[in-house]
Amino acid sequence: MMMSQMENLRKSLDSQAPKPQIIAVGSGKGGVGKSTLSLATSILLAQSGQKVLLIDADPGLADLNILLGLNPPFHWGDFVRGEKQFHEIVMPDVFGMDFVHGFSGFKDGAALSAENAHKLLDALQEQKKHYDYIVLDVGAGLAPANLVYLTRSDFVMLVLNSELTSLADAYGTLKTMRLQNAAQNFGITVNQADNLAQARLVFDNLSKISHRFLGVEFPFLGWIPKDNTVPLALSKQQPLPISYPQSPFVLALRNVIESLNNYLHKKEPKNG
Repeated sequence: MMMSQMENLRKSLDSQAPKPQIIAVGSGKGGVGKSTLSLATSILLAQSGQKVLLIDADPGLADLNILLGLNPPFHWGDFVRGEKQFHEIVMPDVFGMDFVHGFSGFKDGAALSAENAHKLLDALQEQKKHYDYIVLDVGAGLAPANLVYLTRSDFVMLVLNSELTSLADAYGTLKTMRLQNAAQNFGITVNQADNLAQARLVFDNLSKISHRFLGVEFPFLGWIPKDNTVPLALSKQQPLPISYPQSPFVLALRNVIESLNNYLHKKEPKNG
């Protein structure tokens, strides 16, 4: 290969940004369906042929194991304390994905520690070579650990609903991250919406105030309708894509994932 050809190849490779692999799913407030969405997103990605690792990173209130109907023997607290190697805390092939359980109720506040969150993120950087996507189910609010997950992930999917408190808390989350000079990409998903018009109104309100006061812009990844199969799946302790694969929630989430994929590959996201 001629030197000029090698140089052109090097420039081409250098110009290609690394594919965002660590996706944090977060929210300003609780009760917006973030964990259900994190879980369903991970399973749908796995069903599409991607190698996926789902991490329950909700500090102190881990509950994805309940949604999965599992009783994992280990959690990531065992890893950050040095009691287990990372591969030992991974539950393989859970509905087609790999899963790492979180931990809750520790009186020493270990689950809330920013230091331990950094340890987990350091390990996940190494795990990138084994997975196409690593999905973090991040706790609501601005606990120190949550800010670590949100600011160090490659992409943040912020989930909110039509409640004014959800909108205010989502803005507060974006403002805090802006003050910390977080540079990663964002996308907004509106959950539990009555219709597209309501979801777009929620997004437009957040987008306008964020652009005006924070100088940040982000795409509308899509919306998820209110769906009575969500509590039914919870009672079965089965994820929605498994128990109700044709439910309105799952069908809408497929469009959100398509929009997310398009955005990550710098295509125009689908907003409907």
